Amino acid sequence: MKHETPLYLFIMILVWTVSGCRQVESVPVTQAAINDTTSAPIPTLSPTETATPLPTETSAPTDTPAPTFTPTFTPSSTPMPVLTVLVIDEADEAPLEDSIVQLANDDLEFQVEQIADADGEAVFADLVEGMPYTVTVMAEGYLEKVLTVDFIPGESDVTVALETGYFVTVMEDSGSLPGGPAPTTVAAAPIPQPPPAAAAAGNLLTNPSFEAGAAGWDAFNNSALRFYIAPDNPQFVHSGAQSAVIVYGQRWPVYSTHAYNVTPGQTYQAGVWLKVWSSSGEDRTRSENSGDYSARLCIGPNNETDPNKGTSVCTGFVRPLDAWQYLTVDAVAETDTIAVILQSAPLGSNLPAHNEAIWDDASLIIAPSAATPTPEPAGPPVRPEPVPFDAAVLRDNMNNAQWMLEQMGGLLDRLVNGSTEKCAEYEDYYRQLTASPTYHSIPDDWHGVYNEYNFAVENGHNTNSGVFSLCDHGGGGLNQQAYGDARSGVNNSLDRLIPAINMANALLAG
Repeated sequence: MKHETPLYLFIMILVWTVSGCRQVESVPVTQAAINDTTSAPIPTLSPTETATPLPTETSAPTDTPAPTFTPTFTPSSTPMPVLTVLVIDEADEAPLEDSIVQLANDDLEFQVEQIADADGEAVFADLVEGMPYTVTVMAEGYLEKVLTVDFIPGESDVTVALETGYFVTVMEDSGSLPGGPAPTTVAAAPIPQPPPAAAAAGNLLTNPSFEAGAAGWDAFNNSALRFYIAPDNPQFVHSGAQSAVIVYGQRWPVYSTHAYNVTPGQTYQAGVWLKVWSSSGEDRTRSENSGDYSARLCIGPNNETDPNKGTSVCTGFVRPLDAWQYLTVDAVAETDTIAVILQSAPLGSNLPAHNEAIWDDASLIIAPSAATPTPEPAGPPVRPEPVPFDAAVLRDNMNNAQWMLEQMGGLLDRLVNGSTEKCAEYEDYYRQLTASPTYHSIPDDWHGVYNEYNFAVENGHNTNSGVFSLCDHGGGGLNQQAYGDARSGVNNSLDRLIPAINMANALLAG
């Protein structure tokens, strides 16, 4: 009888036969290889690393341990620069707690401020590599210091030693006049005893000349007033022993005082002497590369101390660089207490390292019958006599003339729309432009620059004389033709002046 092999059995036999013909080579692994501490560690991959491809499958040798491998690590990104500023007293090297450290870069539109900790340190992180930052360090009772730092990746330390004797600080809680940043600091030169309140005849203000420090005065946002003293900086004191100063960036741009028991409905006149120092340099006797920093005097007839309130009556913003200018403004009292306000402010983005408004000899009196906004010589202003040539001073005067022309142009735009209250401010700028210095003994390589500067000033003066006369005689309607002639004159002057300023800067740099 014939036996047939079942199909499923045939398939099983076939599978066994084929698989039995394949040799699988095993790789022996010893206990020593498992415990081998020289085996390569597994590297941690960063996003920028390329993983090592797997090797082609081969037989591993049984007697050779894996080679030692040290991975090369590539950081995923360059660390951002970090700056630590240490502020110390120059004399005893003690850390200056609570000093103000500002870091700025105009190109990045970056500005940040920190208060130094108990160790005198302020730390700034995540800065941009290769960019120059301006570091400004200030502390009560010390000379402000400005430096520039270029950053590289990693951490940088800068120690800034401040010199004492710059400002006298009034400790408002005690009324004392120490010369340092704290009561424990050795005092600066002694301050004479203040005169009695309202010593000047008719002056309704208490402590009008700041001889008693902050007595009777307030600073914006409850900050401390700051002062110059005559022994250290006589050029910043108009009379007596000291004057008040507003430093841009210190967050108190307004000082104010009050006069009590005045008569509602009576006209009063406030007055004050003002000097502005706006400079990229450290010479405090002159403004170098001056900027858009100015100041004004206001009265709050209802005792408001905000100069930007619609009820406040103010002079125009003025910028008397390195020279004292007397300001006055009249207002009618609305209550039995009125405020006198001293304000400084930037009117543009061009601001050098130092910007200060210095005030002295303030007053508030019953207005004389013929009071004018600001006392000026009779008649229209005239160009000054030539003085010896100074290249750097000329360049600074050119910057100043540019600023004046730009302010006049803006005011013309408002005057033509009926803002007659801007006449006083326009007159101030016109007079200051006209007073721009002239020079003799001009070097040959400066003739072209000087001629362009002189043209710009005289052209602005001549083309705007009609508007000045209109304002000088009490204001009135400014017609389109007069406006067009004056505005075109300003524009033409700027078109000639700005390239000349660039030429002057190139000559000074070369």
